[in-house]
Amino acid sequence: MGENTLTVNTLDLVKSASKELDKAYEKITLLQAVVSDKKKAKKIKKSAELLEAANLAIKSLEITLK
Repeated sequence: MGENTLTVNTLDLVKSASKELDKAYEKITLLQAVVSDKKKAKKIKKSAELLEAANLAIKSLEITLK
C-alpha cells in the first residue's frame, strides 16, 4: 500500500468520523433542549462541548491530510 493510498484511506475515515460527530452533536443539542434537570443538563452541555472539540480536531486533521 503506497503512501498516497494510505492518506486517501485515512482522509475517508476522518471525513466519516466528522460526519458521525456532527450527527451526535445534533442529537445532544436536541437533548439539551428537552432536559429540565439541571444536573443532567450540565452533563449534557459538557458532552456537547467535548464533541465539538473533538470535531474541531478531526476537521483540522482533515485539512492537514488534504
